[in-house]
Amino acid sequence: MTCNKLNILDIACINNQTEFCRKIIKEAEGLDLNLDKSDDRGWTIVHIAVRYGNSEIFQQLISGHHIEIAKTKTSYSKKTILHICCEYGHYSLGRMIVENDKLHALLHDIDKKDWNALHFCAKGGNLNLFKLIETYFKSKMWTGTDDGKTVLHICCIYKKVEICKYLCKKFKSDTRKINKKTNKGWTAAHYVAVEIQQNGTEEILIDILNKVDKDLLKAQTNDGYTVLTVACEHRNEALVRYLVKKFPELLDIGWDKLSQVASDAGDEIRDIIDNARIKRTRRC
Repeated sequence: MTCNKLNILDIACINNQTEFCRKIIKEAEGLDLNLDKSDDRGWTIVHIAVRYGNSEIFQQLISGHHIEIAKTKTSYSKKTILHICCEYGHYSLGRMIVENDKLHALLHDIDKKDWNALHFCAKGGNLNLFKLIETYFKSKMWTGTDDGKTVLHICCIYKKVEICKYLCKKFKSDTRKINKKTNKGWTAAHYVAVEIQQNGTEEILIDILNKVDKDLLKAQTNDGYTVLTVACEHRNEALVRYLVKKFPELLDIGWDKLSQVASDAGDEIRDIIDNARIKRTRRC
């Protein structure tokens, strides 16, 4: 057993040693190996098989008494096997779980932060899996987490462009859903500026959101932050440059807060904002 409570079967499964795993499961009793134990996250071998997309081992496990563990055992943060499957984007396993009569009830379970399977799909980014899980949610699709995040907020945090595009196209006539704010007043646009990638993804997401509602980028959080202010605070230099160039009107919203945050972010960010503000003032 390792220091984080992984045994030989867990490690073999993590490394996709499927045939070795099969032998260990068959010979577990003779090896005095406890197949029901949990690691330091509360994960069993079933959770680990799902995390690494090992459908063969998962199928072998649930064909025996592990079906009850798969159905009832959660991690210490209350994640189910379906949550984990969705978070890591395993479509075939996800379908296997929701179509299993004994596991189907996992669909609407939530973890300690009120994340459901669809929230985890938005994080994982597998659009086909998202659409599959979505069919079971219907009116509950826009249910928020404990802090008010929707699937759109989450896909923007983790830069899942295809899911963002899908949601914005499907709900473009219902901007109330697209513009929905968290408990702290954050929109999906604000979350684009966090979890920096600076590979062009942030700009694509901003454009997708802006096409649905041109006022979305102007929204302020409860603390008076626009998406530009958030980008400055997170030192997302590429996005800051993009926003001041394409949406210079953001410089006119909550200037005192923006100026303060830009100054705290360092010389580079402060100079971008100050120079853009001067240019904006001259044009006006």
